[in-house]
Amino acid sequence: MADPDRLKLRQAALLVRLQTLREEQATRDLAVARAQTAQARQQMAEATAAYEHESTAQTDARHQRWLGRVGQELSGRTVKALHVEDEAGLASIQQHSLSQKKARQRVRQTEAASKKAEVAMVFVRNSATRRKRLMLKIQQDYKRAEWLREETARDQHSQLLFAQRLAEKQA
Repeated sequence: MADPDRLKLRQAALLVRLQTLREEQATRDLAVARAQTAQARQQMAEATAAYEHESTAQTDARHQRWLGRVGQELSGRTVKALHVEDEAGLASIQQHSLSQKKARQRVRQTEAASKKAEVAMVFVRNSATRRKRLMLKIQQDYKRAEWLREETARDQHSQLLFAQRLAEKQA
């Protein structure tokens, strides 16, 4: 085997191994991205449930507070106290709404990261396919060159034998 051919073969084998490592890393990255997306979706579902629960609880509490005061004469201080409680309930609902929005944003971010990992995976797989095709072509070229060398050596040997026999007959 000629040195340039051996070098090409080693380089191609090294590229294929490197590409395999990249493909494995891309697969791991994709799995992590999908897991994070699933986790973010779960957190969003939990945040949505908490928001709905808190909204219902605060609405019911407000309703009960005001319903309990029906028919009573309310002083300004009592009305202010009821409004303060209402504001506290609304603040709690807004806090849960903010948590829900953050969870929704996290889902969008993880979905984008997952999509990016999928695109990277496709790119890596295409690159791996190209590298493997290159490796096969180099191997085929090497085998073809080896076959040509063997054929050339056989032809030269045959011509040498023919020339020797011809020289023996003439002598």
